Amino acid sequence: MTTSAAVEDMAKRIIRALVQSGARPGDVIGPQTFRGKIYFPVGQIADIPGAMGYAAEQGWLEMLGSDQYRLSDSGFAAGN
Repeated sequence: MTTSAAVEDMAKRIIRALVQSGARPGDVIGPQTFRGKIYFPVGQIADIPGAMGYAAEQGWLEMLGSDQYRLSDSGFAAGN
């Protein structure tokens, strides 16, 4: 699968924002987690699912179900 640079960059921004806001390995992440922690221009909001999928492919997040993810040790390291 080819991932655009914009989606890859957004995934990295999301992981950094989660870690900088206090998320730790094993924490469950959902849509409410992003509120007030990271700004996405309106035109980029549609890229969030792709960015989360990319982060899961990299092993930074584990998909748990509908809009639920778990931050992994490698995700925590990537966000630091």
